[in-house]
Amino acid sequence: MRTSAIMDFTMPPKKGGRPQKDAGEQGTAQVRIYTDLAEKIYDLADLLDRTAASICDPILRAEVEEQWEEHRAAIEKMRALRKQQEEIREKTAAKKQR
Repeated sequence: MRTSAIMDFTMPPKKGGRPQKDAGEQGTAQVRIYTDLAEKIYDLADLLDRTAASICDPILRAEVEEQWEEHRAAIEKMRALRKQQEEIREKTAAKKQR
């Protein structure tokens, strides 16, 4: 059984500080990946004085965008349903506070 880890793409600061974000670069978020891969990415980022995001982005972006486009209609429907669900929760919470 493989274990997974949350890879924090913001990475802890290194001795010399972490590289500055390039103009136009987006923010980062955590994703769950298998521990062995997370450790390798961390090691590469440390050795090359890069961020994990800058290593992973060129490897993942094209494949993820292709799959996302393939499922766009279902994803948009799912997002709309989540939004409706959150609105219902907010209305319910507001009623409880009265």
